[in-house]
Amino acid sequence: MPVPPVQRLRTENGQAAAPAEPTPIELPDELWVKILMAVRVDDPCAELTKWCDTEKKWAIWCRDGTLYEAANRQLGWYGRFEGLKAVQAHVKDTAGFPIWTPPPTAKLYFQEVCKALHRARGAVSNPPWLLERRYLERPYWPVIAERALINAPRALLNWPTTVPGYTWLAIAAVRRDYTLFDRLPKTLSNYSEIFQVVVSGGDEPGRGLMLQHVPNDRTDFPKLAKLAVAQNGGAIRWVPEGTDGYHELAKIAMRKSGRAIYYVNAGRFDYLELAKLAVHQDGESLYYIDAAYEGYDELARIAVAQRASVLNAIDTSRADFPELAMIAVKKQGRMLMNVPHVTP
Repeated sequence: MPVPPVQRLRTENGQAAAPAEPTPIELPDELWVKILMAVRVDDPCAELTKWCDTEKKWAIWCRDGTLYEAANRQLGWYGRFEGLKAVQAHVKDTAGFPIWTPPPTAKLYFQEVCKALHRARGAVSNPPWLLERRYLERPYWPVIAERALINAPRALLNWPTTVPGYTWLAIAAVRRDYTLFDRLPKTLSNYSEIFQVVVSGGDEPGRGLMLQHVPNDRTDFPKLAKLAVAQNGGAIRWVPEGTDGYHELAKIAMRKSGRAIYYVNAGRFDYLELAKLAVHQDGESLYYIDAAYEGYDELARIAVAQRASVLNAIDTSRADFPELAMIAVKKQGRMLMNVPHVTP
């Protein structure tokens, strides 16, 4: 049977491990599902052991260690190594006295990782033991580090960028708490990818505003700005007018949030076009447009047609007020109460 795809670990530089793998160990699909379920419970070791003891059809996989070797490999617990023997050989060849000795069997290795995951799962702050050398040197360190970040994502801010898989862990952390993005080193090789995760991870308006922390001299700034203004039009505030493609970025922003017109320079050649998009999106955007602007009358007509209540913000002494009032009343009859009575 084919082995279902399982998320793998990454190497220290954040890239997927590339070395050629040994011949895949195929296990029944049903068993893979059990393995994946086991590593997500409070005590995965006990859970899998229970299944091995109660399911006779899997007994052979459990007894000869095939199940554990396959699980360790497919779950990425051997890191960049192809199997337990490779891990053991690496530690044996390491100069100096080894801080950590790999377990002798795949089952014991699986249990060791499970226990470490269980310990990390309970972390509510920055667990100091996680940065001890005896843990850092283990191939599965990024796995337990990610588990710790589930409950304490900001713990990453106290870790040196040299820890294994830091770039990958940064992505895991911002998925849990996007607000820590501004504290991450801007020199990370996957900085752009991290920002994309921040912006696309939810509907909170603050996500797009994280653009303010992105250096605007980056070559990929226009690309990141596009993601930001599409998520929150107000992010246009952090886009310099000289940015390549500013006009298109501003259009995206206005369509997302008309009130973002507040951050656009009224002296721009394309201001009227952008303002029209703004009031079409939200009539109340007219509040952020200077009544002295030469195109205000046209914008006011669009705004009142979009939202009749905007009439309340328009100076009744304007020559075109009767026209605007008529538009508002046709859209919402009760707006007639807001039209001042004029005695002939």
